[in-house]
Amino acid sequence: MSLSRQLRTSIALVLGAAAVLALGACRDQRVLARVGSRVVTVDDFTDYARAARNRYPWLPDSTKRMLLDDLIRRELMMNEAQARGITSDTLLDAIRRTTADNLLGEALGRQISPAAPQVSDDEIAAYHRGLGTELHLQVIATLDSSGAIAAKRRVLAGERFADVARAYNTSGIVPPDGDLGWHTAGSAAPALDERVRNAKVGTLVGPVNAGADTWIVAVLLGRRKTAEVPPLSQLHDRIQALLAQRKQQAVVQRLVSDLRAEYHLTLDPAGPQALFTLAQAQNDTSGTTVAPDPGVALAHYDSPREGIVSYTLADALGDLRNGAQGPDFSSVPSIRSWILSRAVQKLVVLEAHRRLLDQEPEVQRAIRDRVDGAVIQSLYETEVLRAAQVTDDDLRAEYLRRTEGREVPPFEAMPAEMREQLRELTLQTRREQLLRAFTETLYRKYPVSVDEPLLKRVTLPLATSPAPPQNG
Repeated sequence: MSLSRQLRTSIALVLGAAAVLALGACRDQRVLARVGSRVVTVDDFTDYARAARNRYPWLPDSTKRMLLDDLIRRELMMNEAQARGITSDTLLDAIRRTTADNLLGEALGRQISPAAPQVSDDEIAAYHRGLGTELHLQVIATLDSSGAIAAKRRVLAGERFADVARAYNTSGIVPPDGDLGWHTAGSAAPALDERVRNAKVGTLVGPVNAGADTWIVAVLLGRRKTAEVPPLSQLHDRIQALLAQRKQQAVVQRLVSDLRAEYHLTLDPAGPQALFTLAQAQNDTSGTTVAPDPGVALAHYDSPREGIVSYTLADALGDLRNGAQGPDFSSVPSIRSWILSRAVQKLVVLEAHRRLLDQEPEVQRAIRDRVDGAVIQSLYETEVLRAAQVTDDDLRAEYLRRTEGREVPPFEAMPAEMREQLRELTLQTRREQLLRAFTETLYRKYPVSVDEPLLKRVTLPLATSPAPPQNG
């Protein structure tokens, strides 16, 4: 494997899988290599090997050297990033915060539901029997319970269900008139499915919490048998996976409900309008719409350390800039639901801190690895991606190099599609050259020392060591 290809492999592993962590209670901090001001420990090495096990499946002794070389090149780039001040960039602070929040949420999820939910054969069989029935439902879906209650009262007072549905189905979750047509029993939201599966035709059901802030009022318009259902043996695994996923979602929903109650999460009455006005101001090319103050509160919750805390317009803007999908700004219920969902994310992080999950070595290590990956990517983009340029002379030289000794049409006769493919290949070659040169510069700039006896004693955490591929 070429030096440049190895480094690209190293970069890919850092960005995609370097957070695969050792789960042992004791961590091995013996220094395996020193790279400039940084070190590679036995712990770093074994964790990295777990992430790379599918890339180096044979030749254990040689594999250890390849893995360590990958890590050394990573640490060389981190030394250079520190020297350039990249590691103190304010953008990295945002990445660090976002990464920490995400990992703490994942850690909390593992703690409340450490294993896959169990699904019994009776549950699978009951769901399979339900597949033999189709239901015709008409629903009203709101993003708060009060709206669903009000809608049901209007139906009970004698208004046509479809007319009430058009008044309340403004979130886009369901069609305006609420008619879902015929669907297989079991395909609706679990809480709704349980209520309508055995209900009489014409029964009004709800309000039912269908998850998050979605509340449903439904009427069963009809029930009929399906034409044919595949045997249980063919569907067993799919049904089992579906029911396990539903149980997992129920666990998460209970956590969300508990957090909202425990931290007294409330929506500020003026919050949705403030966020709506902000969206209008940002899209107003005339400049007549005045944007609200960033400090305007959208929601409030209790913090164990800070008392009552507000989720503000500035927080919402930060979430949107960091990649959060925004609400449907044409729908006030959608805006309300979005604000509450973003505030719940804050509660998840608070709860993870309360449970001291932020102090777990695995979480701290994963945060560091992901931030390091962002640093390396930034350096790679500067030194390689942005610097790699291809001219027509480069294309000609690459074409001649790749076709040497073969009878091929002249370079000028190459079709446009093939020329574009050649450009990509040439660009790849140029990037490899730049990466190789940059890495060699780093090796000369930062001293590297390896504890060779310790490297020989370290055991690779590979499950198997298949034979290398045979030639011919």
